[in-house]
Amino acid sequence: MELSGGAVLNHQLPIVHGLRAAHREIEGYSPEEWAEQLDSRVFFWPARKGADFAKSIARDVPIATLWFDAGAFYRAHADRIDLAPGNSGNFLQGGSHMRRGDWFYVPATRMADFSRNRARQGINKGGDIVKEVSLRGSLSVAELNDLIVDGAP
Repeated sequence: MELSGGAVLNHQLPIVHGLRAAHREIEGYSPEEWAEQLDSRVFFWPARKGADFAKSIARDVPIATLWFDAGAFYRAHADRIDLAPGNSGNFLQGGSHMRRGDWFYVPATRMADFSRNRARQGINKGGDIVKEVSLRGSLSVAELNDLIVDGAP
């Protein structure tokens, strides 16, 4: 598959729907400001989690799923990749009690710091695992085409 053109993705309805929790759980941002910083990122899912997410939204709208070479993605964009211990934009269900702020994201280049990041904030006593990967900024069509692989891994 080769792409042409462009796409803009910005859907922050979980913040709107979980507004009370968003006001309570975000440090240093209003919910609107947090949504704005989310809109400046591109989010990625591991294969299994992505397939589940795709099924959930395909019920309502047509979607396209792009599969990337994760190693190539990291080599090309490591300085802009952030890791998070939860869904940074979901303020419903389990996300309604997860504190967020600038510290929520750990650069992929500092993976060794990730598992204890929230413990250093006094929020989580145990270690974390990566549940979200995001890229600060955007990808050009040429960059996307360099990363796309055919079919699910």
